[in-house]
Amino acid sequence: MKVVVFSDFECPFCKRLASVLRAMERRNQEGFAVVHRNFPLASIHPHARSAAIAAECAAKQGRFPQYHDLLFERQDSLGLIGWTELARRVRVGDLDQFERCLKSPVVAKELQADSATAEALQIKGTPLIIVDGWLLQGLPPESRLDSLIFRGRR
Repeated sequence: MKVVVFSDFECPFCKRLASVLRAMERRNQEGFAVVHRNFPLASIHPHARSAAIAAECAAKQGRFPQYHDLLFERQDSLGLIGWTELARRVRVGDLDQFERCLKSPVVAKELQADSATAEALQIKGTPLIIVDGWLLQGLPPESRLDSLIFRGRR
């Protein structure tokens, strides 16, 4: 089952959801995948857009899950720690390439594409979860997520 999540790295509910989904991934590795889509709410979260760009740059070197988790772990200090320092902590291989990526208009366009999709879905806030055609706004109870994701598999 594929779960698509529109998220913002400064959103406290997104942080809690990421933790729940990571635990679900560990318990149910077979046939379960979380697809992260960026929807930074820059009007209320000043570092969310930059964090999303940095996460995508880490992804280009195969370190998205680690960077994603560290961003949420350090959510209260985003903007105080440099993006490259966080990349170093999660062992992004080529930090020079990472820094060039941070300035790349290509990554900014990719981020804009996620935001355009979110706007087309009329998303007003984060997180938004899409599971098998169901759209769940906000942070649903874990039991609700579990029943939608693993319906018929237990």
